[in-house]
Amino acid sequence: MPNPNRRRFLETAAATVALQQAASSQIPGQGTKAHGEANSVHEKFIRQAIEIAANAHKNGNHPFGALLVDPTGRVMITAENTVNKTHDSTRHAELNVIQLASASFSAEEIAKATLYTSTEPCVMCCGAIHWAAIPTVVFGCSAKMLGSIVKSDDFLFSCRETLKRTKQPSVLVVGPVLESEAVVVHKGAWK
Repeated sequence: MPNPNRRRFLETAAATVALQQAASSQIPGQGTKAHGEANSVHEKFIRQAIEIAANAHKNGNHPFGALLVDPTGRVMITAENTVNKTHDSTRHAELNVIQLASASFSAEEIAKATLYTSTEPCVMCCGAIHWAAIPTVVFGCSAKMLGSIVKSDDFLFSCRETLKRTKQPSVLVVGPVLESEAVVVHKGAWK
């Protein structure tokens, strides 16, 4: 009898390889039509993530936002950071969106989605991305830039480097995208 976990792993691996091959034509500076189309899609969703981050800040939380988008471009779910309001340091936007998505969508649907985040995911969120088998992450503000804004580089690691260490199918990481826009929600938010 075939192992369903092995089948899921192989399906996810095949999808990841296909995404990476598609993304190889979308590397910044290539100037292809596909690159321009991919950038405009990424920019659209990064701007939505930045709006969600601004809303999080208005709600008394840290300015982080995330959304999960299916392969057709439909927004599946959105979430903002709720650390301050819930008094729970694990309520990052990415964890909130993954938790909400897990309650509403199948593992197979999540494993085909793209996660857009206003800011580069932290190590904790990278763990959730890995375990949820999300194949693609696109972020706005880089961890390095966030560190310069908050005047600390404590525990700010590259999600690209963190996710590269997985033994399962690799996660395609795109970013920073629209970083000059993504940093705006952070200015004045950190004291």
